[in-house]
Amino acid sequence: MAQTPDKIVDATGLKCPMPLLRCKSALRLLTSGQLLELLSNDPQTPDDIRRFIEISGHELVESWSADGVVHCLVRRA
Repeated sequence: MAQTPDKIVDATGLKCPMPLLRCKSALRLLTSGQLLELLSNDPQTPDDIRRFIEISGHELVESWSADGVVHCLVRRA
């Protein structure tokens, strides 16, 4: 990851829809252009985040998996 997030939300251990809800709540606290990194081990999370990004106007900068944890880097619109 080349960019440092302004906030990290660890939603590991939580099932759908909680990682998405935590992501949405955290994004509300950020200002435009800031980065949020969401960590989750729920296999539904990448699809949920992609759908949310499509309707919200935020940007999915990067998404990757490491050691069973999905990392989604989201830039607030």
